[in-house]
Amino acid sequence: MDTDQIDLYGKRKFESDLQKDDYLRSFNKDLEKVEDTTRLFT
Repeated sequence: MDTDQIDLYGKRKFESDLQKDDYLRSFNKDLEKVEDTTRLFT
């Protein structure tokens, strides 16, 4: 029983870390786009 709970928690943490990673990656992509457009205007 205890091992199941630990596994579930580990999985949940791993999934949230992946989502955080995806969010940061897309955020960085948006940031790069913004930098590119500002470079065009200046």
